[in-house]
Amino acid sequence: MSIPKHRNIRVGGCLSATLEEREDGVHVLRSTEALQAFPARLTDKLEQWAREAPDRIFVAKRLNGGEWQTITFAQMLARAKAVGQALVQRDLGVDRPVAILSDNDLEHLTLALGAMWVGVPYAPISPAYSLLSQDHGKLRHIFETVTPGLVFASGAAYARAIEAVAGDVEVVLSEGVLPGRAATRFEDLLQTRPGPEAEAAHAQVGPETVVKFLFTSGSTKQPKGVVNTHRMLCANLQMIRQTFAFMQDEPPVLVDWLPWNHTFGGNHNVGIALYNGGTLYIDEGKPLPGAIEATVRNLSEVAPNWYFTVPKGYEMLLPHLKENLQPVVEQLDPALCGDIAVALLDDTARPVAVSKAGFQANWKHPFVATEVGEALPHWEMAVYVLNPEKLAKSAQTLEVTLGLLIAMLLVAIGAGGWLIVADLNRQLALARQKTDFVSNVSHELKTPLTSIRMFSELLAEGRVVEPEKRQSYLNIITAEASRLTRLINNVLDFSRMERGEKKYNFQKCDLVGLIRETVETYRPHLESNGFRVQTTWPESAVMTNGDRDALAQVVVNLLSNAEKYSNGQKEIAVEVGSLQEPLPHVEVRVMDRGTGVPRGCEEKIFEQFYRAHDSLSSGIQGSGLGLTLARQIARAHGGDVAYRPREGGGSCFTLRLPVATFADSKSEAESTQ
Repeated sequence: MSIPKHRNIRVGGCLSATLEEREDGVHVLRSTEALQAFPARLTDKLEQWAREAPDRIFVAKRLNGGEWQTITFAQMLARAKAVGQALVQRDLGVDRPVAILSDNDLEHLTLALGAMWVGVPYAPISPAYSLLSQDHGKLRHIFETVTPGLVFASGAAYARAIEAVAGDVEVVLSEGVLPGRAATRFEDLLQTRPGPEAEAAHAQVGPETVVKFLFTSGSTKQPKGVVNTHRMLCANLQMIRQTFAFMQDEPPVLVDWLPWNHTFGGNHNVGIALYNGGTLYIDEGKPLPGAIEATVRNLSEVAPNWYFTVPKGYEMLLPHLKENLQPVVEQLDPALCGDIAVALLDDTARPVAVSKAGFQANWKHPFVATEVGEALPHWEMAVYVLNPEKLAKSAQTLEVTLGLLIAMLLVAIGAGGWLIVADLNRQLALARQKTDFVSNVSHELKTPLTSIRMFSELLAEGRVVEPEKRQSYLNIITAEASRLTRLINNVLDFSRMERGEKKYNFQKCDLVGLIRETVETYRPHLESNGFRVQTTWPESAVMTNGDRDALAQVVVNLLSNAEKYSNGQKEIAVEVGSLQEPLPHVEVRVMDRGTGVPRGCEEKIFEQFYRAHDSLSSGIQGSGLGLTLARQIARAHGGDVAYRPREGGGSCFTLRLPVATFADSKSEAESTQ
């Protein structure tokens, strides 16, 4: 079952209805939507649009087949009032209406609206009755029926018909002259100044006022006149407006040739434009050979949103549509001409235009297609492949390429995800280490401060009288102050290094003497805590370039580290030795018999804040910066600090520093790093 093709539009009026079944068998179908209010006079719409859209084109026609001659709503209202005044002055009315002998043109519509303005009926009569008839029998019948008081003709072509039926009635001509007969120029009607007579006549016009007399075609008998009133026309046009509700969204634009002596062209099409503030382009073409080309030209220029014609008219337009659309499908990139063909398909999937002559395909199965749009609903622009095998091969290559790209993308995403997770874990670990650092430093600061305060208060209050205890308390205060000083120095040095502000005072110094002095200074503290300190160093001096205070801090940090992680094995050994390979350097080894470093943490212990053992839970003092500072200071001196397990248990931390050469001593100077 095929799906009906349509374009969604807004409609109303007849969406639902009620059915009345009468006893006599008559069925009455009524729309449930009530007819909305409509004006009393059709000319009220002319006034409305002249007020709301004065510069909008109401009607247009080509001047002698050239440029469009246009009349706006405001201009048409002024013309209608002028013509209306001229008609009132001629005492015209229902018994003496206006007869119009003319094709569709601007003067015809102006005269009709002028008559409508002052309540003078008019009768648009088929031009064929005047131009093709030999005896003018139908035209004579119409004139005898309506007894016109004024005859309008668009030109001298109507002279023979006027002479046959008009008698002494006044004739108005758009152009030309009538042989042997006087005629009023239509331009004279337009030059009439509107006066109170026309306004009074307009005020008398109401819903029941006759607008026009339309005559049937008279194909079987004589034409019959049909009265059209303002109420009839306005009610019908309001029905159309409600039924085709989308007309309210956009003013209608028409290109129309249908004759105004018929209700379709004269009431329906002209009425749609007037009632809805639209634009009517008068088409001089016809659905006839030699005349359809004018319609094609007009449709190409105007692009209407409404179009009415007879079935033959649509049939005659189709070849021209195909001709105009052929260049569209031929606008292909030359690089694609050998690979694809483009076809324009109508709503039945039949080709209207094809880019490659003679190309045939299963039109319902294009490679790709898209609808043209609302201008041609359900018409499609379709692409067909000339060589499907080549396309299949290209598709296979593309599939492989895309597979590789997707695989690479997945690998990149996986690697990126892993790096992100790794960095996140590192940041989290660093955050935990910083938290531990704050806790450790707080604990480390609190402990010596508590001891210093407690023992200093005991001494200050004189509660300790024994000299030995007093000396012991003073030694404790001194030791805790030294410990506090080392902690603060480590934190400050670390902060300076992080900011790149750490400065060193490089000078030639005896490393052996520096180590001996530092160890001997720290020895009383170690021995007072039960440590046995063994030292081995050469008798001769070993010179190096460095900052004495910074190098001493490295040694103190290593000794302090050995003390903290002794785990009850209170034995520390310090060895100093010189080596020549790979380059002359000196090694300072600080060894203990403590807990050692867990496997896998040999390098991590030199990271900032990292501690192989939790200090708060294990009771081991420290901030986690001692080894970090020791390595950074050593590397700033061109050396390093490394760890290795000590044979028999414990740890061995080695400080390596380059030995000062003769060239170094020659260029010895203070420098900043």
